[in-house]
Amino acid sequence: MNKNKKIIKYYKKNIIKIFKFIKLYIKSKIHINIKFIIGKEIKIKNQKIENIEIKKNQYIYIYIYINKKKCKFICNNFKKKTILQFINYLNNTINFISKDKYNKLPSKKLFNKKYKKNLGIIFNDHINTNDIINLCKNIELNSINFNKNILSDGVIFQKYTYYNFISNNYKLIKYYLSKNYIIMNNLFYNKSNIMTYNTKYIYTHKLSDLINYSHKIPKKTYKELIKKINPKKIKTQISKIIFTKEITSEIFYYLYKSIKGSNIFYKTSFMLNKLNKKILPKWINIIENPFIYKGVGSKPFDNEGLNTKKYIIIKKGILKTWILNTKWSKKLNIKNTFNSGGIHNWCFIKNKINITFKKLIKTMKNGIIINNLLGQGININNGFFSKGASGFLVKNKKIKYPIHEITISGNLIKLFKNIKYMSNDINTNSKIRNGSILVKNIQISGK
Repeated sequence: MNKNKKIIKYYKKNIIKIFKFIKLYIKSKIHINIKFIIGKEIKIKNQKIENIEIKKNQYIYIYIYINKKKCKFICNNFKKKTILQFINYLNNTINFISKDKYNKLPSKKLFNKKYKKNLGIIFNDHINTNDIINLCKNIELNSINFNKNILSDGVIFQKYTYYNFISNNYKLIKYYLSKNYIIMNNLFYNKSNIMTYNTKYIYTHKLSDLINYSHKIPKKTYKELIKKINPKKIKTQISKIIFTKEITSEIFYYLYKSIKGSNIFYKTSFMLNKLNKKILPKWINIIENPFIYKGVGSKPFDNEGLNTKKYIIIKKGILKTWILNTKWSKKLNIKNTFNSGGIHNWCFIKNKINITFKKLIKTMKNGIIINNLLGQGININNGFFSKGASGFLVKNKKIKYPIHEITISGNLIKLFKNIKYMSNDINTNSKIRNGSILVKNIQISGK
């Protein structure tokens, strides 16, 4: 029996034990969510091992639903003593927990034992510690060979295997496994006490994909760093902006937060009255697809154990749904989207001309490229934002020089409507799989 099968058998056995033990003391609905993580992180700096860290974490989430009340307990072991502590805690606090008629398990009819298992999120591959060290050393060495003023701030390798188990009163145990590999290459340019940094990373489920791309990462990290050297300040203005694909994913993450069921129910969202209304250009469609092979957000079921599904979020620019789990779908009286634990893969379908990032720059002609945002300056209640930024100035369809110490401000509702184009450079390192966007009329505060 291989390692994974032993772990699966171990958890199935202990889940059954937990249920039987809790039921001796409490007659109620029970939901158990277990996450077991095995990982390794190695950092190489200046061709030396700076850090090796082995991680092994176990999280057991126990939810009790009793008399319209919900109690949550988190522990890291299956010992009877630990579970008894939870039961005593429940008995001592149950009278202080508020009632809510929606505090209940999802309906039994929503649970399906069959779910998609071959999502490309775990492969039978392995890399030993020495090979990881050599891989990181080669990336670092190849990165700093381009220029004597280029220095390494370290190459980091991370590998994590996740075991996810769900069980409840419906005599159902569901599980899936996923494995993630990450390499981060960190470089900086040091001349005349002026520091310029750049980080490039790879995120994948498959080791061979990581190794194949690792040969490209030194040059890509170096090229991006060189472009950032000697940034200048610019004047305050209203300008067209290209947000790179990574920054665009960050922007659309706030769209997700604004349409979460909890924020809609408590009326703490700038999208509160936007359901079935146009919030994006009509050529943009967004579909959640948790079944993309090797997708970052691919997942067979959510944290409640309900099978994920493919569905439309934005159709021709119109917002078609909120993002919901069981509780918020019942409170808002809208069909569940099975997003307990967050979103999966947001895919952007564009009914517009296919355009590369280089073509996007030429289309803009004059403006600014933003590839870095600073601070927390986005208000989810009203959509107003004000964030520090850096990037590049574009004149006559060409990048002229890097810029820094600017602030962009405005409102996300207006920003979304002012998107003119999205390029085809899809951000596959994110659950939000968009390209870079060209937006008009953004306020820029400079010198």
